[in-house]
Amino acid sequence: MKIDRKNGLTASEERLNSLARVFWSITIFSLIILSLFEWGGPRIVGIDPRYWRLIAEIMSVSLFFVYLTQQNPVKRILRLTPILVSFVVLLLWYYLRIVIFTDLTRPLVSTILMFVFFGAIGCRPWRNLDLRIISCITATLICYLFYRWIIDGMQLFSYVPFNWWNKNGTGYVFALSFPLVCIGRIHSKRKMEWISLTAAMIMCFILLTVSGARTAFISFCVGMGVYWFWPLISRNRSRFIVFGGIFMLLCLIYPFVYLSVLDLTEISSLKMLGYGVTSRKMVFLRSVEFWALSPVVGNGLGTLVPMFDGGASRTPHNTYLFVLVQTGVVGLSVYVYYLWSICFLLFRGAGDPLVRVCGAVFFGLLLYQTNDVVMMVSTLTMSLWAYFILGIGISRADEYRRKFSLSTQLRCQHSLKDSE
Repeated sequence: MKIDRKNGLTASEERLNSLARVFWSITIFSLIILSLFEWGGPRIVGIDPRYWRLIAEIMSVSLFFVYLTQQNPVKRILRLTPILVSFVVLLLWYYLRIVIFTDLTRPLVSTILMFVFFGAIGCRPWRNLDLRIISCITATLICYLFYRWIIDGMQLFSYVPFNWWNKNGTGYVFALSFPLVCIGRIHSKRKMEWISLTAAMIMCFILLTVSGARTAFISFCVGMGVYWFWPLISRNRSRFIVFGGIFMLLCLIYPFVYLSVLDLTEISSLKMLGYGVTSRKMVFLRSVEFWALSPVVGNGLGTLVPMFDGGASRTPHNTYLFVLVQTGVVGLSVYVYYLWSICFLLFRGAGDPLVRVCGAVFFGLLLYQTNDVVMMVSTLTMSLWAYFILGIGISRADEYRRKFSLSTQLRCQHSLKDSE
């Protein structure tokens, strides 16, 4: 009977373990795809689309519990200490805001589930087989959508089966699909598989381009730029701090700079273009004015920005303004620390090709958040999609760092023996 020295398992137990791991990967990713029907889509197997996301999050809660009950999970979880501290502080702050100012608990529950999902994905060791299967599923989906786009006369919104809510959401799903296919391409050892995944990446880029989602396209291009210059950016800690700090600062001040270069008299004359549709100029201006009413502690979790007196309220369409309006400077400071923690966890595995892809996605997300709410109190499916990719990157960065530390220890031992 053969025993795996690394895990202490027999060959049959190792095969069962691999099958269980692959099954979980396929299941959780399939649930994320099904939740893309969320916006006005049809019932699937009699279940309302919005509950597919909830099922995926509940599964991740169960998975997180499994990590906590396994032997020696502490070391792996402690490596996520900066992110976990951010989770706790943010949730505590949100709880206090709810108790003091509002009785809305849905944003709090949504935030908790989203963070637990991210933590579960980040703690889970991801193997190459898991990643290849997920990439193949994504590539198959992209090929199908591309085929539908061709036979329907190249009209994007006439074929999208998910009934996505607008071109921005549609475009960013394509932008996040590209790196998932790329991850499989990195680990592919078969020539035909490599060619197929490359073709799927090209199709994905074409669909992103024709979607007309400008912010998603720009964020994708910025992510590609970060990917190509990653060896230069991550060469040392100081260079990475400077780049990450400047990039994040530009994202934070974007709405204020945007307003400062516009004619504000023009904004006051803007009208609603339709139900639920406003100009970004109006949204940013009203958000800043509303934040100024309570700049330090914010106006309360779940609070929306009133666009007109007695009229509709909307989100700021900017994650940083969203956090600022609801939780003030205190909440935004914690959120920036949270993003910075993710950034540095990825930096620790900078030499791994997969982490390089996920790092590019992270910086693209930072930019995309200047025009939408994704990584915070968001029920949008693409928030899970984004956290799924970042969680894989953090998990691989942790493994890369441990392998690097182990190889360093071995070299030191060999050098000591040689000196003796």
